[in-house]
Amino acid sequence: MEKIKLAQWGEKLKTSGAQISKMFSGKMIEILQGSTLELKMVDQATFETLEEANWGMNMSICSIINSEELNGTEIVWAIKSKISGKNVMSQRLSLELLEACTMNCARVASKVVSEKVLQEMVKMIENPVTSCGYKKCFAVDSCLGTV
Repeated sequence: MEKIKLAQWGEKLKTSGAQISKMFSGKMIEILQGSTLELKMVDQATFETLEEANWGMNMSICSIINSEELNGTEIVWAIKSKISGKNVMSQRLSLELLEACTMNCARVASKVVSEKVLQEMVKMIENPVTSCGYKKCFAVDSCLGTV
């Protein structure tokens, strides 16, 4: 009887520890990296719980890049990190944001090439786990057409 309770308690402790560790590591990354305005805006535009693209935010990001209030390289870097992520919805929204930026911001197209975003997109397309291959192919084609 005592062994069963001890095992249950140990399992609860292990689960709670994993949850705390995950929460703590996310906060530490945020503290160490320092959340920039660019990263926050990309996060808002590509949040995984969104069901469709936030075109108002996407166009706002494009407008701010064109007015040089935001660093285009930082935006592209943030989008690249979202594309490299594991959440399919966030990847799709990131591709739509990237497409909007390359179509509406002249400076972003060169940043896409210099930050090696296309290589990340190709890796994502080749990954059999991802489910929206057609949209990704379309986005790659769109980016290649503008570069």
